[in-house]
Amino acid sequence: MANCSGIFQGADIDCQNPLSVGTVQRAFIANREDIELISYSVVVGEENVISAITMKTGTSFYEFAGVNESIKGQNELVRRSVSNGYKHTVDLSVFEVDNTSLQNLQAMAYKPQCVILMGVDDSSLGNGAFQLYGSDSGLDLLTNIRINGDVETGGAHVLQLATPDSGGDEKTIPPVIWDTDYATTLALVEALLIPPI
Repeated sequence: MANCSGIFQGADIDCQNPLSVGTVQRAFIANREDIELISYSVVVGEENVISAITMKTGTSFYEFAGVNESIKGQNELVRRSVSNGYKHTVDLSVFEVDNTSLQNLQAMAYKPQCVILMGVDDSSLGNGAFQLYGSDSGLDLLTNIRINGDVETGGAHVLQLATPDSGGDEKTIPPVIWDTDYATTLALVEALLIPPI
């Protein structure tokens, strides 16, 4: 899947249609072990495009809603002696603080997760609007901080999930999820919220 042959195209900037900045404030999160199969495109040049995600029976992704800039993703090249990898990071705030939510947040610290983030429906993103973070190794919950009286966060839990330091790097930049157009891909992603029977 990784391209090791060197660059294969240039890049331009479209001042009439600048790159859309930011993330839709919806994060779709699943336990990495609940994903049965990630299917990639067989089209040459699109080997990093996910065409389908199959969940194990009775499992699903869960939606975590955000506001303003409470959900953000980042990827970073990690150079190794013999190979290269990537570190995926997702920062998000969780605004539910009832007992069930607290138990759920506590459980996140024990299993790696995968997170789907999406950009806005904007042509500048092309087919790169939806990305899966933690597709290979999953993401570990590195921090979970809540300061009840913090005005900046509204008293929410501030989480950071990231590629584990000791669990292996991700092979690529977070792969793209895409099928036909934005609306079709959004429907594909939202269908992951319903557990297969």
